[in-house]
Amino acid sequence: MILPPMFRSRFCSMSAVLAAVLQVSGCRGPDADSGTLDSTTGSQESSDESSSSSMSTDDGTDGSSSTSEDAACSEPQPASQSSVVLSTPTGTIAGTWFSPEGCPPFPTVVFHVGSGPTDRDGNSAVLQGRNDGHLQLAEHLQQAGWASLRFDKRGIAASAGAVEDWSTVVLQRYVDDLRAWVELLRTDAALVGPITLLGHSEGSLISTLAAKEIEVEALLLVAAPGRPFGDVLRTQLQQNLDDPELLAQALEILDELEAGNLVRDVPPSLSSLFAPQSQPFLVSLLARDPAGELAGVSGPVRIIAGTADVQTPVSEAEVLAAAKADAELRIIENMTHVFKDAGQGQDAAYNDPEVPLADGLVEAVIEFLPRE
Repeated sequence: MILPPMFRSRFCSMSAVLAAVLQVSGCRGPDADSGTLDSTTGSQESSDESSSSSMSTDDGTDGSSSTSEDAACSEPQPASQSSVVLSTPTGTIAGTWFSPEGCPPFPTVVFHVGSGPTDRDGNSAVLQGRNDGHLQLAEHLQQAGWASLRFDKRGIAASAGAVEDWSTVVLQRYVDDLRAWVELLRTDAALVGPITLLGHSEGSLISTLAAKEIEVEALLLVAAPGRPFGDVLRTQLQQNLDDPELLAQALEILDELEAGNLVRDVPPSLSSLFAPQSQPFLVSLLARDPAGELAGVSGPVRIIAGTADVQTPVSEAEVLAAAKADAELRIIENMTHVFKDAGQGQDAAYNDPEVPLADGLVEAVIEFLPRE
């Protein structure tokens, strides 16, 4: 729920974007190419749904029956990508697995994107173009010897069918999905080595919560809010709403949602932001304090922030770092919210895949990731 810069000039645009953050479904996204790994997953246990887990390779062997390291290294495998699927009672969640060249098991990074209709490549359906920031970072990791998993979160792009009713989607559902992916990967010790969660923007909170529930080797947060999301949204409303009466109404509704109360009487001009079907998710999001949650995470943590990020400024990363004394903080000069260099401007960074990743980002990620 953090607005791109091109949507900050008018409330009508802001309202549409925030509505998309909370409500968009049925968006089309990239379909992963078939590759060497095909999986139907779902080791998932949540308050209202569960599913069984399985993993198999294209040759039909059970991924959990490992071979010896010496045998694996006698035949290094080429770099590849594969489609993977998380099966849940409400539909499938689609992802892409990248394997590097070499000998498994591979150290692995599991990405979680930010808010709204953002697909596994880091592209939003409400923006004009694409930036491919997540895809390009995953490609760099693959070249450096890391495997990765990226997926379209529940209800978005190729995973649109996994949501039947948006009023049932709360923050914990996304945490459960991320945990299920990690549980799936753990079933294939012959292929998957140490796992790092990489959360971006709102996905950083989801990754933090998952890291408290399931064992991972490291947690990497990029462009991560440190203040509670209610504070962030309140700031955005104050910056974007010029009508004092409408602002007062919006802030009153926000206060109610922060208190855990749903609001039935929403002015039409605020209905896209505080739609009834969106409010359960908002309540669940507003109840979490990112810094407080991070303080409870054990294991290595690195926080990466960009000086050209107009959505999540460096000050947010500093709030997170202050909450966890042993967390590492890295500031990347000229990095925008979508990992890209700001030299060609914010619009180009968000909408042109030819804009390169910010200098220093790949190195700041790779030097932190555990190999064993």
